[in-house]
Amino acid sequence: MSQNKKIKKSLFEKAIGYHQKQQWSQAINAYKKIIKKTPNDLPALINLATIYKKQKKLDYAKEYFQRAVNTPNPSLEAWYNFGNCCVEQKDWQQAEHCFQQVLNFNPDYANAYYQIANIATAQGHWQKAVDHYQHVINLLPEAESAYLDQGNAYRHLGKNEQSLACFQQIIRINPDSWKGHYSLARLYSQSNQSNLFEQHYQLSLKLVDQPWFIHYNLAMTWFDHADFAGAAQQYELAIKAAPDQMTSYIGLGATYIHLR
Repeated sequence: MSQNKKIKKSLFEKAIGYHQKQQWSQAINAYKKIIKKTPNDLPALINLATIYKKQKKLDYAKEYFQRAVNTPNPSLEAWYNFGNCCVEQKDWQQAEHCFQQVLNFNPDYANAYYQIANIATAQGHWQKAVDHYQHVINLLPEAESAYLDQGNAYRHLGKNEQSLACFQQIIRINPDSWKGHYSLARLYSQSNQSNLFEQHYQLSLKLVDQPWFIHYNLAMTWFDHADFAGAAQQYELAIKAAPDQMTSYIGLGATYIHLR
C-alpha cells in the first residue's frame, strides 16, 4: 500500500471513529481533510453531508450531496439522500430528479416511488400521487401506509369508491389499524352511512393511543363540510381528551361563530 493510501485509510478510520461516537466537529474536520486530498471520495462526501443533514445545516448538506452525485461514479445512496435533503428544503423539482435517478439505478426501489408520490401530494398533484403509490403497492403489497396515502389521494380526487377500497385493504392486512378504521369512519361520515361510521369510529378510538387525534381531525373534516354542530361536538371531545392542545379551543371558537 502506498504512503498516500495509508494516510487516507488512517484519516478515514479516524473520521468513522468520530462519526460513530457522534463527535461531529472532529468527524467533519476529518472528512474535509480526506476530501481535500481526494475531492471525489464518495463515502467521505456522503458521510459529511449526512452529518450536516443531521445537524439541520441543510445548505451544507445539499452542497456535499451535490458533490457526491457529481463524482464519476455516484451511488444510489448518494442520490437518495440528496433527494431526502431536497425534500426537507421543499425543493420539489430537484428532489424528484434525485429520486428518478435512484430509479435509474434500481427500477424496483419502492422508497423512491414513495417519495415521488409524497412530493406529488405536497403539491396537490393527486393523480400523479395515486399512480406512484400504486408502484409502491405493486412492489410491496402489504404496505399499509401506501394504501392509506393512496386512499387519501383518491379522496381528494372525489373517487370515494377507490378510496374505500384502499382503506378496506388496510383492515384486511391489519384488522387493528386505527388509521384504517379512522379513515373508513371519516369516509362513511361523508356518505351519511351512520352505522358504518359509528362502527369504525369506535374501533379507531379503542385502538389509538391518542384519541385527541381522532376527535380533532373529524372536527376539521366536518367543519370543512359545514357540519358545524358535529364539528363542535368533536372539538369538545378533543378538548376533553387533551386539554392542553390549544388548536382545539381555536377550532371550537371558530365553529361557535358559525353556530350563532
